[in-house]
Amino acid sequence: MVGGAVAGAGFNIALACDFICASKRAKFTQAFSSIGLISDCGGNLLLPRLVGPHAAKRLMMLPATLSAEEAQALGLVTELAEEADLREKTAALAARLAKQPPLALAQTKKLLNDCEGLEKTLRNEEDIQAELIIGEDCKEGVRAFFEKREPGFKGRS
Repeated sequence: MVGGAVAGAGFNIALACDFICASKRAKFTQAFSSIGLISDCGGNLLLPRLVGPHAAKRLMMLPATLSAEEAQALGLVTELAEEADLREKTAALAARLAKQPPLALAQTKKLLNDCEGLEKTLRNEEDIQAELIIGEDCKEGVRAFFEKREPGFKGRS
């Protein structure tokens, strides 16, 4: 359930959910490249699986903020609701799921969620992020963010 803004790791954690119910005022953004980093928390595997590689590259490499409607159009949001109805709509979706055969759902999830691929992606993200976070581009990106200016990246780690 997303009631407001999700950015970076929060966005990627939401992607790990089977379904996302969002309020119409929800916003979604991948902003890692703005500060010289890569997506984390499995986003490099999950986002392309959900929206396709080209849309994922656009969202990750040219970060923008998606409205709830845009996120739904991309297939990221399952249900949209007015803020006052979000909990009720989420509960209704959960009730529908609870009526389904649990073993069939579990096996479907097992087949759809290639855990080995996710574990490898998480390890790769950790290694790359550890290298980038100590680099000059990341430092410049963070400084620019706090100083509310455009960063001047040099391509140096």
